[in-house]
Amino acid sequence: MMNFKNLTLVIGHAGGKTTGPENTLKAFKKALQLKADYIELDLRLSKDNEIVIFHDPDTFNITGVPGLVKDKTLKELKTLKVGEGEKMPTFQEVIELANHKINLLLHIADAHMEDQVINLLKEYAYIEKTIVSCMIHRYLFKYRGLEPNLKLAALDNLYSEDIAKWDIRRKLIDNAVKNKFYAINPEYHIVDAPFITYAHQKNLKIFPWTVNEESIMRKLIDLGVDGIITDDISLLNKALGKSF
Repeated sequence: MMNFKNLTLVIGHAGGKTTGPENTLKAFKKALQLKADYIELDLRLSKDNEIVIFHDPDTFNITGVPGLVKDKTLKELKTLKVGEGEKMPTFQEVIELANHKINLLLHIADAHMEDQVINLLKEYAYIEKTIVSCMIHRYLFKYRGLEPNLKLAALDNLYSEDIAKWDIRRKLIDNAVKNKFYAINPEYHIVDAPFITYAHQKNLKIFPWTVNEESIMRKLIDLGVDGIITDDISLLNKALGKSF
């Protein structure tokens, strides 16, 4: 069996939730220290059209303060506590922290930010080090229109009753190929050997999410996934035989 350990990318989900509060500079700094290949982050727009990093559309679950991110200004969002003394970062702050030491996997959670995202990626020369993902594929087409060289990934999952249906899983791959995407980021339950073989035959990368059990990590590594999105970067490093 081929050893894929040296080929599997480590992708910290929201920075890696075991490294600090999700989507914070503290978590992203720790991901850098742990030598992750990518950090995954969720992009949203504030009321005053600033790009911030935050998973939920509503601020309540994480900050205890109700309201939608899109209805609050950046100044208001910066007053919220997101854990361990951290504040909600802007996309620009994350790019400056990354400083070409780590790649970016952007989860686009809101529409109408593509011009700003592309402009920042160009300003910091980060086009080649970035993958943009979204469940709404038409959003991705807007990014391609602005920057044809940007790598795009379909972010997909399936209803539980459809996981075992090969025709449905194959269609996810076929749609990604038809749309000329670089990768598909599927929920890990739908990934097996036929799925990986078919995707790779179509020159499509596979980055499953969100994998937090070592046994599943090892299985996916052995199957030959191109990378794994995880909350636990240290555990994935261990599964890959890395230590930092």
